[in-house]
Amino acid sequence: MKISTALTLLISFLLTSTVCFGQKRQLVLAGKSMEQMNYVQAIENYEKAAEKGHEFTPKELENLADMHYSLAHFKESADYYGTLYQKDIRLASTAYKKYAHALFVLGIDTQANEVINKAHQEFPDLEILSVTSSAKSISNQGTSLLIKDTIPGFILINEPMPGYRIGVDTQTLIDKVSIIDGSAKATSLFPKAKYHQGPSFISVSGDVLYLTASTHKGDKIEYANGSYAPLQIYQYTKQGDLWVNERKLPFSSDRYSTSSPSLSSDGRTMYFVSDQPGGYGQTDVYKSVLGDDGLWGKVENLGPKINTPGRESHVFVNEQNLLFFSSDGHGGLSGLDVFAIDLKQPEGNVYRLDAPINSDYDDFGYFSRGLLGYVSSNRSSKLASYAFTMDKPLALQSNFKLNLSLTDFDLAFNEPISIEITDKEGALVWANEVTDSSLSQGRIESSELPKGSYQLSLKGAHIQTTELSFESNEASTLELEVGLKGKYDNTSDIIQQWGYPMLTFDFDRHTTSLDRDMIQMLADRLSSAGSITIEGHSDQRGKAKYNQKLSYKRAEYIRDQLVEAGLPAESIKVIGLGERQLFVNCRSSRCMNIDEQKNRRVEIKAQF
Repeated sequence: MKISTALTLLISFLLTSTVCFGQKRQLVLAGKSMEQMNYVQAIENYEKAAEKGHEFTPKELENLADMHYSLAHFKESADYYGTLYQKDIRLASTAYKKYAHALFVLGIDTQANEVINKAHQEFPDLEILSVTSSAKSISNQGTSLLIKDTIPGFILINEPMPGYRIGVDTQTLIDKVSIIDGSAKATSLFPKAKYHQGPSFISVSGDVLYLTASTHKGDKIEYANGSYAPLQIYQYTKQGDLWVNERKLPFSSDRYSTSSPSLSSDGRTMYFVSDQPGGYGQTDVYKSVLGDDGLWGKVENLGPKINTPGRESHVFVNEQNLLFFSSDGHGGLSGLDVFAIDLKQPEGNVYRLDAPINSDYDDFGYFSRGLLGYVSSNRSSKLASYAFTMDKPLALQSNFKLNLSLTDFDLAFNEPISIEITDKEGALVWANEVTDSSLSQGRIESSELPKGSYQLSLKGAHIQTTELSFESNEASTLELEVGLKGKYDNTSDIIQQWGYPMLTFDFDRHTTSLDRDMIQMLADRLSSAGSITIEGHSDQRGKAKYNQKLSYKRAEYIRDQLVEAGLPAESIKVIGLGERQLFVNCRSSRCMNIDEQKNRRVEIKAQF
């Protein structure tokens, strides 16, 4: 018996040790895959560890949420972020933003705004806007042409914008894009390689290729410190149909990553992305100038106008020397967006590109040559390359923000107000949905809009629809004040206009059973009224003089209930109308009991 017990314990120990070893091995593999940015494999390793009984730490949950977000797995990402959120674990500012964005993409706007409010409490200076589902129509309409290229995960464009047209001959577009797309050619350099090969750039002459790839020797990856394989930029020259003479650019390092190379139009300045120490955020945009001696010069950070505490990535410089880059740190709630700045005017503004280039999802990897181009996006909940053509070369316009002040907001009774801005062609360019609690002193600021003429529309359940035209001026912010107007008729019973049943009384009674929640709602809403009159009414039974007094008592009873609920007594006028305003005249027509009941009523008239 003792031997059997010892053997059982030994077997149990060996099994437990094997399971623990298996968990640890999968976690180590997950860490290595994350370092290589192989998120699919890393997630699989984490899941295998969980199958072996591993319980994820908060950091591992955040890793899983971040990786799923990067892969556009918004449901899985929101689930993992949600687990941390529900446990009230303080998230990083970028995690709050990603969580809110994932919820927004899934259509869970109310919860997304809740996360935004929590983020503002934790990080008061964090720049995130509230979200509204109506804004999604900006990027989800129209047709698209999907390019069948060789780049896994690269993609195409949904909706035309002013100056753009979608729908050219598909094969012609594919042929033309394949000519300008250096990345497609680069993927055949190392057909057997199992390391990351990322953004690339071919010189205007067409004989020099700059490629982002993990540190490697031949087709094999090389690790720094046994686990880290940073991204580096390599240069190749063209020999026939082959790219040869690989050499690593001098500003690449074994200690941090450099990626996304792009040359200025004169070929003298290299722009790239790096997470090297001393930057402003997670990844920044840098540049290096080629000297007369043929050597690359000192690396310079492009500064806080472009770089933020978030991620800047996927740089590209076109023939007009406009620098395009992607960022999730320039405000808004749409993940990565494409921005541009004129390198000839480095002190100028950074501009966010409009739809269809940018959407509510992650948009990045912008590239154009002449009137053709493409942008990458996960707007269809999967990565794809969206091609576009332009009627004329892209020109950056001066933008402005509308600072909208809403007065008499209490007339909305804290129900959502829908705000829409359309351009002169009637296209929706900005939308939001706000309540009193989501506004700061009744003010809301739009995203950046190109200078021009616009139409503003305000709609709500309790207000009159307001529409007005406005035009931007030379200022970067346009101040506009709009007063809300209630939609209700002050000559009719406000209770019925709000969709509640008539207040009626039994025969010869001046009290009645009341819904306390309804009375509280009436008191809260009527507190915004300029004048309130409570009218008591009676049926035609009995003497008119008695009925007049009875109707007055009914009005007094309702007034007292509203005062008890918090409405000031001095703001209420009470009158008894007796039989003078019958709902149904039962002396001139035959009445049912329900008709007499409607005569025995109280109505509230309010001026808003």
